[in-house]
Amino acid sequence: MKVSREHGVTKEEAKRKLDGFLEEMLKAYGSQVPEHNHEWVGDTMKFSGKAKGFSVSGTVQVTDTTVVIDVGLPLMARMFEGAVRGRAEGALDSLFGAQS
Repeated sequence: MKVSREHGVTKEEAKRKLDGFLEEMLKAYGSQVPEHNHEWVGDTMKFSGKAKGFSVSGTVQVTDTTVVIDVGLPLMARMFEGAVRGRAEGALDSLFGAQS
């Protein structure tokens, strides 16, 4: 599943905003995702986690103009793809504003 949004800021600022958002989410929900990791490799964050029996991994790529989230959902979680997509889009919109 891929979701992308224009960020309207520099790459560095986009990465800072993403890091801050991730930190807030882990403080709020980290206990529900006991197995998780992430790391930046250049302008791409690689992440993985396991919660409620589902393992998820993917990337967040920051280009000069866009943030692209690419998540591999396991087969059993694909029924929730619409909800996951909606939350990812909402998170990007709240971080970067709805770009036209």
